[in-house]
Parts: sequence; structure tokens; C-alpha cells
Amino acid sequence: MASKGKKQSDRRITGASPGASQDGGDKVISRLQWLLALALTAFIAGLHFTLARHAGGLWRDEVNSINLATMPALADVWKLNQFDSFPVLWFLVLRCWTAAAGAANDSGLRVLGLVVGLGILAALWLCARRFLKFSVPLVSLVLIGSNPEIIRWGDSMRAYGPGTLMIILACGLLWRALQSPTPRRVALAAAGAILAVQTLFQNAVLLFAVCTACIIVAVRRSLWRRALMVSGIGLTAALTLLPYIGTAGRLHQWNMLVKTPLTYERIWVELTAMLGSAGSFMTAVWFALTVAALAAAAVAQARRLSPGLSDYKRDLALFAGSALVLGAVSYCVFLKFLSYNTSPWYYIAPAAFSALAIDAALSVFMEAPLVKAARLAAMVLVAAFSIQASWNSAQGRQTSVDLIAAHLQANASVDDLIVINSWELGITFDRYYRGATQWLTIPPLDSHKLHRYDSVKALMSEREPIKPVIEAMGRTLRSGRRVWIVGGLPLLPPGQAPQILPPPPLPDSGWHAEPYQSSWLGQAGYFLQYHSTGARVKIFGELVSPYECPVLEVAEGWK
Repeated sequence: MASKGKKQSDRRITGASPGASQDGGDKVISRLQWLLALALTAFIAGLHFTLARHAGGLWRDEVNSINLATMPALADVWKLNQFDSFPVLWFLVLRCWTAAAGAANDSGLRVLGLVVGLGILAALWLCARRFLKFSVPLVSLVLIGSNPEIIRWGDSMRAYGPGTLMIILACGLLWRALQSPTPRRVALAAAGAILAVQTLFQNAVLLFAVCTACIIVAVRRSLWRRALMVSGIGLTAALTLLPYIGTAGRLHQWNMLVKTPLTYERIWVELTAMLGSAGSFMTAVWFALTVAALAAAAVAQARRLSPGLSDYKRDLALFAGSALVLGAVSYCVFLKFLSYNTSPWYYIAPAAFSALAIDAALSVFMEAPLVKAARLAAMVLVAAFSIQASWNSAQGRQTSVDLIAAHLQANASVDDLIVINSWELGITFDRYYRGATQWLTIPPLDSHKLHRYDSVKALMSEREPIKPVIEAMGRTLRSGRRVWIVGGLPLLPPGQAPQILPPPPLPDSGWHAEPYQSSWLGQAGYFLQYHSTGARVKIFGELVSPYECPVLEVAEGWK
């Protein structure tokens, strides 16, 4: 009986409970640690509430998602899914939410973002306490709470926040299933993995890292069945993405307009900018903690260097360190293969995933009171210098186009003309403008509901695609009316004519859309520069995301 009990014990990946006996000094530090973690949780929750209150209207990417989710039929959602960036699950969530709260209800949609943001907080606590079994997610809370980009874009009407929530849960559920693979735990881990990849395509890369890290632990312990179990969960999740093969094929018909040679150096620049969004020192903090976590994971594997460490903690350190490295490397390779210019929201899920892995790896050496005290002091210092940036960011708007639309609705006459300097801005303007004044985008498109790069691609091969815009501006100015330009137009140096591009592909940029958009703007700006007698500029919104805060120009007079 004793031998049987020992055998069963050896086959479980378990360890000491996080609530081990503590002396007086250790109890004080632990209580302070809990107080800081709870205070940070309350503060971060406050950031989400503040953002929900101040974010205001939806910006173009959010509008695109809402428009797609509320298509008349579900078949339309599936057919047009190529013009957004996520699996259909998030659009189904949006469809259900808007059916209850209303698609035009910005405040109701911001509540959904608030729910997602608070869900990420809850997932961190759940993984730390229940799944990975370390005391409090102190490091995770500081790293995430001190990052304005994670707060802002995680709460937007895009799938980056839900995807972050699901990959955190999938990480914890897979680790718990590896420890003790009961049918319920295996089923929950499989569900978490499937939901993670069905919420955000990029999560497939991070799930690969989690599954591989679990397999590494299982193989080291000679738990072959558990390794196969994890492999099966990962494979099942991957197979659920097969229906998107057709979507990927349609995507290749137009995504050459946005593809660009993306180097690892560019990825590094964008990543460090995102991690340092609260201040450049935060980039150093992230990488210092990453190095410390990897060092802890390595030391935990050397029994001579860590003689008192339990088997559970060695396994947890190996899992966290492996997931951290594999996640970072595979995600960079994924971005390089994708070849899109990246933005902060591309890095939300991997950053939150890495924060949890860092926290888990460091936790294995947090029993000594001195080490706990050092971590506590460091986190207090980091939080003190970084949370102000998050607070300031949470009070900013996502767009000012809704304000511009309201101003034009009140001030533009029916005989005026509104020109939107980008067809992408037209997506936001279409949501908010209800006036009678004619409006056109550069270039003019038939529909402004989705990011229709396929329509733009067709216009790139036309000889004079913005001729209708220039003619409309001329008629309006000659009649003594005003031309309102949302986003403004460039002024060329005296004597310089705008560049007229031949049909694509171009020798240097191929089918990329940016040179054509610049050429079209130059042509429109040149026309106003030499045919209008005056212009004035209006600026809307004080705290607005730099991704959508266009100025409003007013041109009038004819010459």
C-alpha cells in the first residue's frame, strides 16, 4: 500500500502550498504584498471605469467591427470577415451585445470593453491563486497596470482584449490539466485553448508556446500520456482554424496593399515603444524582469543551486521560462511572416502573457522574507513612477471624428462640400454624420462600412480616380460655398506639381497603397492651394488618441 501511494504521488506534479508557515516578519511582508496587490487591482479597475467614461465615440477599426458584426445575415458576417482581423467568435459576441444594447449606443459598447478589461484582471488572479498556485500576481499587476496601451486597446471594440483574456485562462487551465488530468480539467483546458484561438488568430502562436512548455515539463518527468494529452489539445485547437483557409485565400487578393517588408529591428522598435508607453524606463523594467525570470527558471533546474526547491516549483519555473522564450520567439517570427506594419495593439496579448510567465517564474524564489521585501519595494517604486501615465491615458478619447461630425452637422450648409482626406476616416464619419451636406472621401468609395481594400485596389489602376472629388470641390468654390476638409490636405512647395502615379505595381513599393494615397492627397491639396483664396483650421478634442485625431480645414473663395 505504501509503495502504491508513493507511485501515485510520484505521478502527480504537485508542490508545497503557497500558504506555508511564516514567522512574524514574513507575515508582515506578506500582508503588505497583499495590500499592494489589492490596491493595484482597485486602481487598475478604476482605470477601466475611467476609460469607459471618457473614451467617447468609436474609432474606425472599432466601427468596422461593429458594422461587420451587425450585417443583416450571419452569412454576410462570414463572407466579409476577410475585411477585419479576427475569427468570427468576437463578432458573434458583438452581435449579441448590440442586439441587447443597441449598435449605435457608444456608452453600451464601452461597458462591454469595461467587462473585458475587468475580466483580464480576474483572469490574472485566478491563474495566480488557483491554477499556477503562487501567492499574488503582483508583478503582473504592475506591468499591466502601468501600461496605458494594454488598458486602452484591451478595452476597445476589437478582439485584442478578449484574446488576451482567453490566452491567460488557457495558460492556467493547461497547466492545471497537466498537474492532474481529470476529465473535467482536460475538457476545460481544451475549451480554453479553442476559445483562445477562436478569439484572436495570433493566440495560436502563443498557445503553441504554452503547449510546448507543458510538453517539456511532462517529458522531463516521463509523463508521456500527459504530453500526448497536451499535444491533442493543441492540435484540436489548431484544427478549429481550418475553416478560415478560404478566408485566407480571399485575403491574398488584396492584402498586398498593406504588406510591407518588416524587419526584426522594426518589430523591436515597435515593441519597446509599446512596453515603454508609460515612460522609457518601463522598457528597461520589462527586460530586467524578463532576464530575472529566465535566470530564476534556469537556477531552479540546477538542484545544487536551489537545493530546497520543491519539484512543483522546479516544474513551474521550467514551464514559465519555456513559455516566455517560445512565446517571444514564435510571435516575432509570426509578425515577420505577416509583414504588416505593427501597432501597439498587436503586442497586447503577448505582453500580458509574458507578464504572467515572468510572475510565475519569479514566484518560485519568493519564500525568503528578504527576497519578498525586495520584490515588494521594487514593485512599489515601479508603480509610483508609471501609473500616472496610465491615469492620463484613461481620460483620453478614441477619436475626434464624432465631434467633427457633430460640428459639421450644425455648421455646414446643404450646398457646401465635405471632403474626408482618407477613405478609412470615412468609416468613422459614416457612423456619426447625419447632416444633409454631400461628403466624399479620397479616393471616393461606394461604401464606407468596412475597410474595403479590394475597392481601393481597383481604383489604384484607374487613371484619375479622384477626379470626381476635384470637380466637386471646384463647383462648390465657384458657387461661393465652402469646402470642409476632415484631416486637412498637404501643401506643396511653390512650383512643385503633384505626382501622378502609373498603375501598380511600382518599382519600389509594388502594390502598396500608401504611395497612391499620398499622390491622391497631393493632387487634391494642389487644387485647393491654387484655386481657393483662404483656409482656416479647427482642432477638436484635447486628449485624443493619435490614431484618429484629424484637424478640420475650411476652404473658401475661388481664383
